[in-house]
Amino acid sequence: KRRGTGQRGRVGGGGGDRSRKSYAHHQAGGIVSELLRAKEQRRGGASIKSLVYANDIQSKKQVYALCCETLRHLELIKEVLRRAKFSLGPHKSEKTADGDEGSFVDTGAASTRKACVVYVWVYELLFGRWDGIQEGRRFAPVASKESSLREAHKVVMADTSSGKSPAPLTPTQQKVFPRYVRVNTLKIQVDEALRQLVEEYGEESVKKNPYLDDVIELPPNVTDFYGHRLVRGGALVPQ
Repeated sequence: KRRGTGQRGRVGGGGGDRSRKSYAHHQAGGIVSELLRAKEQRRGGASIKSLVYANDIQSKKQVYALCCETLRHLELIKEVLRRAKFSLGPHKSEKTADGDEGSFVDTGAASTRKACVVYVWVYELLFGRWDGIQEGRRFAPVASKESSLREAHKVVMADTSSGKSPAPLTPTQQKVFPRYVRVNTLKIQVDEALRQLVEEYGEESVKKNPYLDDVIELPPNVTDFYGHRLVRGGALVPQ
C-alpha cells in the first residue's frame, strides 16, 4: 500500500511538470508587469534578472526568454491587441467614445498582471512556439481570439510595409541594432560601468536599456567587445 501511494504521488508530480510550460507564461507575465509599473512610476525596481532568479520562479531560463522577447515585441503586440479590440473583460474603461468595445492597452489596465500575461501569450502566438503547446494548456482568452489576433497582425504588418504606421513596430524593421551587454553587479555597479563606457564611446552612443536595469546598450559597430577590459575582467557579459 505504501508503495502504491508513493507511485500515485510521483504521477501527480509528473502532471505538475507537464503544466510547467504554461505556468512559466504566467510567471513571466508577473515579471513584465512589475517592470512596466516601475517604468510608469519612474522608480527604480528590481532588475529582470533578480526577478527571474527569485526562489518561486520555475523554469528560469524559459521565463527569462519569455520576458525579454515579450518586451522586445511589446509595441507590436499592443498594436495587434488594439486592432483586434481585445478586452480583458466588460470594463467601462475599455469603451470607446462611440460606445464600441475597445482594447485595454490604452487604459490604466495596460500594466496589470492580467494584461501582461496576455502580452506574453500573444508573443507566443505570433512569434513563439504556440503550435507546440497542447491546446488544453494554451491561455484560453488568447486561444479563443486566435483568428482575430492573427488577422490583426497581418493588417498591422501590411500597414507598416505601406508606410501607414508612424514608426517601426518590430525589431526586424530596424536596420541596425545596439550591442547589448549585461553588467555583473558582483564585479561593478551599473552606474560605474555606464560611466566608464560613456567616457569611451560617448554619451550619445551608450545608454541603459529601458526595461532591463542591468543591461547597457552600446553602438552597433562595436564588434570586438570580447577583448574589452571590462569583459575580460568579468564585469560585463556580452549578450
